[in-house]
Amino acid sequence: MNQANVPSVRPAEKILVFLVSLGILAIFTHKTVFLAGNDASRFAQIESLVDYHHPYINESRYNWTIDRVTIDGKDYSNKPPFFSIVGAGLYTILRTVLGLSFAGHERLVVYLLTLLTVGLGTAWLVTAFHGAIQKHFQPTRRVRYLATAALGLGTILTSFSVTLNNHTVAAAFLFAAFCAVIEEKVVKAGILASIAFCIDPAPGGIFLAVFAVMVLHSRTQGSFVRYLVSASLAPALFCASNWAIIGSILPVKMIPGGLDYSGQIARNLANVLLPDDWLYPLKCLFGWHGLFTVSPVLLLGVYGFIKQLRTGAALGRPQTRWLGAGIAATILLHIVFVGSYGGWSYGFRYLIPIIPLCLFFLPQVIRELRPSLFAALLTISILFAFIGVYHPWPPGYEQETGKDPVVSLVKNPIGGNLSAWLHEKFGNRMVTKIAESTFISKELRPRYLYLNLFFESKGDKTTAEKVKAEYVQIIKKARGSTSKNT
Repeated sequence: MNQANVPSVRPAEKILVFLVSLGILAIFTHKTVFLAGNDASRFAQIESLVDYHHPYINESRYNWTIDRVTIDGKDYSNKPPFFSIVGAGLYTILRTVLGLSFAGHERLVVYLLTLLTVGLGTAWLVTAFHGAIQKHFQPTRRVRYLATAALGLGTILTSFSVTLNNHTVAAAFLFAAFCAVIEEKVVKAGILASIAFCIDPAPGGIFLAVFAVMVLHSRTQGSFVRYLVSASLAPALFCASNWAIIGSILPVKMIPGGLDYSGQIARNLANVLLPDDWLYPLKCLFGWHGLFTVSPVLLLGVYGFIKQLRTGAALGRPQTRWLGAGIAATILLHIVFVGSYGGWSYGFRYLIPIIPLCLFFLPQVIRELRPSLFAALLTISILFAFIGVYHPWPPGYEQETGKDPVVSLVKNPIGGNLSAWLHEKFGNRMVTKIAESTFISKELRPRYLYLNLFFESKGDKTTAEKVKAEYVQIIKKARGSTSKNT
């Protein structure tokens, strides 16, 4: 079908989807910096650039982050700097126009920077996805909204859209680049893919190449050359942002003589932790941290993708095969070479950038599936996603060489987060005790040590102190009972 003749989503509907998406994220966006260190590393870079006028983070309030590299006695964020530089630009506006600063308004600044980068990015992504599935599948309104809800509310992308991170923003630019490719807007595709690469280099680099091959099959003369020219922005921006921070075109992790603290806690390759278990690749997909465990609705997206490979109805088989190759390459790269499940993380976050692409063919599955079955799976996915929203960076799996006995109590982040939420909301009721015994520890002391660390790690010191006090009271009562019995 000629896409030009397909009725598009009305502007009012797009605005509604965008505002609802942003409104939900605005409610749940966190105001604290997490102990896990990932978001702290980016905030440290932003604060240092604007408040201290230099790129090293020694003077930042977040210089405790483990995600740092020491070079010649100075500490630097070990994250690709492009995203943090953009964040520094936004922080400059907040400081200049509104007079806000980390020193005087930390919680508000953290909230606004997260919402303006991650929240807006996800709201844009959900809106673009809503329009794209209408353009390429012409679903009914019910199917269109269900597919959009699956992306916006029902995956680990949702869980991380309330905290500062690069994966969700890269997902937005990557999906926008994909849409530009299949609509043969090749210059736009090259620019968007370049930005995705600078934000999240691994999936961005893979899809820069994949999109080049897809454009090569275009019938429009000169499209491949135009794409290559616009995609040359990727190395230019990437190298320029590295140079601005460290004075080298190399990423900070690759600077000779640098000490990357997060890369030292276990066996690594170029300061990237390697898997420590032969079953690790399978666990990344179907284990307790697994992509499909945390976001089961993605299984239907994959099924839709397989159906598309057979029929080629929407994109044609060649384009679908190359898209599938990019998704497969991204998955294989991360599950084979990147260990530790993303550190303290609610699920295998490294695959977030490909989630919109995996769900792109979901509408044709929803059409054929029994409504009750899809509703049940979507409900479970939304529940799991919002359990992750509660704490996207919970203490969890650590590899053997750096394992903390308390942190490593929780093997299932869904159960760990749920147990902590029940404890905060309902105290020591029976349902809380059952969850804690199942997902944390059957023993009292380790359980309370983990809960205390959990709430400390999400910046909730009030609840952390309450947990400590509860434990002390329980021990006093137990000793009192023992004394009476003797």
